[in-house]
This record gives sequence, structure tokens and C-alpha cells, in this order.
Amino acid sequence: MKSIPLLLLPFLLPSTAQASPKTVHIVPHSHDDLGWLQTLDEYYSADKGVKNILNSVIQSLMANPERKFSYAEMKFMSMWWQE
Repeated sequence: MKSIPLLLLPFLLPSTAQASPKTVHIVPHSHDDLGWLQTLDEYYSADKGVKNILNSVIQSLMANPERKFSYAEMKFMSMWWQE
């Protein structure tokens, strides 16, 4: 059984003031620092790097259009898009 992050418990447990059901949206997100410990190109093209993250995310999104994904680093997205 998977554990529920403690951060989500207040949203999942009914409150004493209001016991109506809650909807929790969990949106996958990836955060990749630009040039933090490696160069842009090293982060992008490493075996488990940004290029592989974006390729697998896009493949999953295309396989299931109901899925959503949030991505912030437009420089990496631009590198991926231009390939």
C-alpha cells in the first residue's frame, strides 16, 4: 500500500466544520535547475537527463490525453522542441 504524504492529509480528512467531499488534483511536475552543478548540455543529454524526462512525459501524455504535466524550465523545453 502506498503512503499518503502528510501534506495532503488535511485535504483528505473531513473537517469538523464541514464534512463535504474534497477533490484533490495531483499534477506531476519536474524541476530542473539550469546549470546548477552541470552545464545545460550535460543536464539535457545525460542518461537520466532532461531530454529523457521530456521524451517520457510527452509519450505518456500522448498515450493518455487526460493526463496533465507542469514544466517550468523553458530553456530545456526549447532545446527539446528544436531537435
